[in-house]
Amino acid sequence: MKEIKKSFFEKHSMAISIFAPLLLVSLVATAIVSHRYFSFKNKITSSLKNIVEKKATNAVVKINKEFEEITQIANKFADVLSKTGATDKTKIEKDLQNILQKNPGLYGAGIAFEPFAFKENTKLYAPYAIRKQNWEIKIEQIEKTYDYTIPKKSAGFPETDWYLKPIKSGAMWSEPYFATTSNTIIVEYEVPFYAPKDKEKKQPIGIIFLNYNLNQIKRIVTSLNLKQAGYGFIISPKGIFINHPIEKFYLEQNNISNIEKEFDEKKLSEITEKLIKEKSYTIDKYDEFSKRNCLITFQLIPATKWLLVSVDFKDEMFGIYAKQFRQNEIIISLSLLIFLIILFIFIACCLRKNLNIVWGCSIVITLFLSAEIFHIWNLAFTKNVREIVESEIIVGNSDLNNFIKQYKGQSSIFRKLPKTYFIPTGLLVRNITFSDINHISLVGYVWQKYDNDLPKDLKKGFFFPQSTQTVKDEAYQHDKNGTIIIGWNFKCIISQSLQYSSYPLDYKNLIVKISPSDHEHNIILIPDFDSYTLITPQSLPGIQPHTILKGWNLEQSFFSYKKPEFETSLGLKKITPTALPQLEFNTVIKRKFLQPFVSRMLPLIVALVLLFITLMIIRKKSFFVILSIIAGIFFSLVLAQISLRTFLPTQEFFYLEYFYYVAYLMMTGIIINLTFHLRVKKELRQEKDNLLAKLFYWPILLSVLLVLTVYTFY
Repeated sequence: MKEIKKSFFEKHSMAISIFAPLLLVSLVATAIVSHRYFSFKNKITSSLKNIVEKKATNAVVKINKEFEEITQIANKFADVLSKTGATDKTKIEKDLQNILQKNPGLYGAGIAFEPFAFKENTKLYAPYAIRKQNWEIKIEQIEKTYDYTIPKKSAGFPETDWYLKPIKSGAMWSEPYFATTSNTIIVEYEVPFYAPKDKEKKQPIGIIFLNYNLNQIKRIVTSLNLKQAGYGFIISPKGIFINHPIEKFYLEQNNISNIEKEFDEKKLSEITEKLIKEKSYTIDKYDEFSKRNCLITFQLIPATKWLLVSVDFKDEMFGIYAKQFRQNEIIISLSLLIFLIILFIFIACCLRKNLNIVWGCSIVITLFLSAEIFHIWNLAFTKNVREIVESEIIVGNSDLNNFIKQYKGQSSIFRKLPKTYFIPTGLLVRNITFSDINHISLVGYVWQKYDNDLPKDLKKGFFFPQSTQTVKDEAYQHDKNGTIIIGWNFKCIISQSLQYSSYPLDYKNLIVKISPSDHEHNIILIPDFDSYTLITPQSLPGIQPHTILKGWNLEQSFFSYKKPEFETSLGLKKITPTALPQLEFNTVIKRKFLQPFVSRMLPLIVALVLLFITLMIIRKKSFFVILSIIAGIFFSLVLAQISLRTFLPTQEFFYLEYFYYVAYLMMTGIIINLTFHLRVKKELRQEKDNLLAKLFYWPILLSVLLVLTVYTFY
């Protein structure tokens, strides 16, 4: 009888009936969790983008108001001169002084006349009221320094575009330039004025100019605190930096195209045209300055046509959702992994007669499991700092003011305080080392600023509550405009409460608590942000450049506040320092992976490979040889684990230690397998050749490690 040839589906109907529903369920589950994750992330991205744009818009309103006031002052003065004329030197100079007195944000104010326009017998006249460092206002005569009507011929000649351009083109805000008279980088608003008889305003007879100090612009942008997770700056239409956290960018009048080649003058012109029609323009881009993925938002400042640029780090923006995102990504990858494993087990079952395909499926499953473990490692090693910081992060004066305001409103103790004093305090760490696993040694500076309106009996100074040993000495003390600034050198050993459960893929937050020495007054120490060039955590404020912590990367540093754990006076008439917010300086560090991988993990991997090799060479005559090999591997791993425990003498289990227990488990399994394998009949033993144990060694091993990895880092 002719044998009927069965189709693939008929041959493997049982396998299909078992695996098809499993494949369908795992695939649908992967699709559902992926859709939910990306929908949620897009929603959060859109929401955060709107928040960023709103903050930038509020910033523009505040900055524009500042500049509009300047333009109104200058335009009003120009209108008065164009109507009444100007021939009285005393009155002109007095008017200029009054402008500076009424507007503390201005650095200087001046008038410059065309040749012989002031008087027939006076070629040039250009009085300039300037604010000195002691805030004293003095009048200087620019025409006595140089002829401002002559175009600049070379680098050695004075800058005169500040005069020539507005005379030719009308009112404008100048590009930043180095002012010879004031010896500083300034920006300036210039507006021409006319003779009273020139009703049609055809020929200007001079200009009025108001100087705006870049330091004032810096204070405005910094106080805006566009985003804790980024920084802001201002550029001119040509791309010249008006303001930037790095001072040399605007002091040297650098162009943004030198840093970001994409933003040349043509591109900035296109952006400006878009901003005339739209409120803001946002792009998703890799920031060359911070070396991170960012949202870059452009906003037009109408009064000056400058661009306010807000750079927001995406990883920090998503900080509060970081753990949720990581968990979702693990769930998605695990569901996809399950689908792929089921698929390849199904293939292996259907084509089990072809050992090459069966081995191929085992190898592929092993690779998938390894990839998933590496994927989770990567997620763990890019953990967001907010997951390990329990206190309130403070970055910038805006954050500080919001925290104090919130604390005042919520704390019953604060409302009872008769008087609370805020002492600006700064810290610079010059050297940091681990004394042991729970103590750090610090060397550095601390400084504090004391206003002259503080109580005379207030004790000046600070101490570290966590310190087990502190040595400090006063380095300097001087008076700056009525504020006493005191600096100390210090060296101390500070205890930490650190967790090592995720070793060697661990982050640490090293916390330095700073408290005032005075216990008789209610004092809150506040970060002295004005003394730092950059205050974004990634720029490591408070850490001396090129500081190295052996075996670790310094990731971020920032100040924070720990709210008091209890609100009570402890029976005292005055509030004790424990009832007030505690200033903390945080340094987030990430372990360098290469050293523990080579010294701790690589020997483990080699041991596991050797165990697999012993499994491959199991023979009846080699029983005791294999047993001795396993025993040798066991004792070497025990010694390695003891060494690891000596290195990290903690009371908790940590991630790498699980690898040793899994290795012990695999050794036990191999010995059991060896015993049963040798009890099987010789013919059957030769036919099967312990195939299942060999095929499932790596998938089982890696599956157990994957479960432990998910347990540790989920």
